[in-house]
Amino acid sequence: MVVRFARVVALVALLVATHATPAGGSTAEFAPVDRKGPRLSVPVDRLEASLTCTGNVRRARTTPVLLLAGTAVNTDQYFSWNWKPALTRAGIPWCASDVPVPDAANQNLTDIQVRAEYVVHAIRTMRAMADRKISVIGHSQGGVVPRWALRFWPDVRPMVDDVIALAPTSHGTPLGTQICPAMCHPAIWQQRVPANFYRAVDSYQQTFRGVSYTVVRSDFDPMVPPEAADLTGPGDITNARVQDICPADTADHDGVGTVDAVAEALVLDALRHRGPADPARVDPAVCSRPLMSGVNPATHAADYAWMKEVQNQNYLRAPVAESEPALACYTSVAGCRRPRAGDS
Repeated sequence: MVVRFARVVALVALLVATHATPAGGSTAEFAPVDRKGPRLSVPVDRLEASLTCTGNVRRARTTPVLLLAGTAVNTDQYFSWNWKPALTRAGIPWCASDVPVPDAANQNLTDIQVRAEYVVHAIRTMRAMADRKISVIGHSQGGVVPRWALRFWPDVRPMVDDVIALAPTSHGTPLGTQICPAMCHPAIWQQRVPANFYRAVDSYQQTFRGVSYTVVRSDFDPMVPPEAADLTGPGDITNARVQDICPADTADHDGVGTVDAVAEALVLDALRHRGPADPARVDPAVCSRPLMSGVNPATHAADYAWMKEVQNQNYLRAPVAESEPALACYTSVAGCRRPRAGDS
């Protein structure tokens, strides 16, 4: 029984990031895109404890990066052996946002709407620290949660230069219903197709002018079909396949997020130029590199295996729910009406 459940958990880890087309979100039931965002409900001390930064973020000379991990992992588990050292070596300041918990229960497995509040706080804090716009790099769920922040907190849009999404769960996983017919982690309910979460985040428009969007995905990603990862809308958008640069690249879902040199080249191109990444600017010589720069060739196999084991254990320990979390009141056109005296 334990072995069977572990296999299911591993399947969830693989499939949670699969996408489909947007679930018809452009309806009048949702809040207008220019309505002021709600006050953050997460306590201030937890918000402040959620962000860790390199020392050069303050008054940064280059655009600092906010790192966001995907479902069932935090940024240390997912990025400590790849993107964190890669950005440091490149001289790019960075911060990492993680829900501060003493155990695995909230490793991006609970309500993504609450997770987005930490991202809003991170963007505001980094903008103030750096005294300039910031950019976001997120993998899987980490590529979607900044879109929720931008959708429902308009004040953070002018603070963001780039949203760079690596194999993002842009519009949900059509396989989620098969994985979770009854009980599932809240964040996985929200990444299923159909899910109210996507109806809300995709309502009216998926992107915003003034922000550059780069989506990096692979034809060999079993969870995220290319057409399901892509974004459309106003602003500057690049939906790039790693095979556009290196046709023989076989990176899968986690490969795009952790080790792929082509994905790294696209990310760095977006960070170093105005607008989103341009595959035409990437040197084809990157195709001869087996790993991105932040990965240690001597330890990457062990590092990857450790990450997957931790992810599976996080799934096993995290609480599950019977249904998708209800949409927050601020997402509705009616907003969060306070009860008046005499209301029952």
